[in-house]
Amino acid sequence: MSQVFLTGSRYLLSLLGLAVLIPCVVSLLRQRLPSPPEAYLRNTANGDRIDLIYWENSIGRNSSNDIVFNYNTTSRYHGVISRRRDGWYVTDTGSSVGVFVNGKKIKKTQQIQHGDKIMFGGAALVFETKEGMENDVVFNRNNRRGRV
Repeated sequence: MSQVFLTGSRYLLSLLGLAVLIPCVVSLLRQRLPSPPEAYLRNTANGDRIDLIYWENSIGRNSSNDIVFNYNTTSRYHGVISRRRDGWYVTDTGSSVGVFVNGKKIKKTQQIQHGDKIMFGGAALVFETKEGMENDVVFNRNNRRGRV
């Protein structure tokens, strides 16, 4: 009797394991690959491109931030660049120096556009979007056509 019970429980546990495993595998296979970033920050000091891969990207001197700048004038948790349905925004998270957009200090949160210059303490950056860069290329091509 106990032999029948052991054999039956082995089959039952195997079926239960498959019932859990199969939906997990199907879910993994259906998952979309991550899309390429829609926006970037271009460091004006060295030209490095920093991809904005999250909907909220924290910026500061602390290593727990998504983007880390080791400048003395950059606060540990300086600011956040976030994506919303109506565009991109930069927020000052209580930094001591402040966040500047196109040379003007922002109070709390401000929407940003392609080509805006953003300063987080000593870090000077240019905000670029994929769409804005594509428009720049079309504009540059159109300008060249009229020149000799």
